[in-house]
Amino acid sequence: MANNSNSKNFNMTVLTQWLEGAVIENYINYCDYSEFKNIQFINNGAFGDVYRAIWKK
Repeated sequence: MANNSNSKNFNMTVLTQWLEGAVIENYINYCDYSEFKNIQFINNGAFGDVYRAIWKK
């Protein structure tokens, strides 16, 4: 597989379309930080920090 600029742009376009579709279909929801309580740090790694929390709703 070529790792050129066109390939990266195509992959980003496909990813963006998939993500936008998931939000439109309510597969992914935005939750504000204030909607959670008892937020506890678990660990961190290459992709970021991991927390656990209780959703107030």
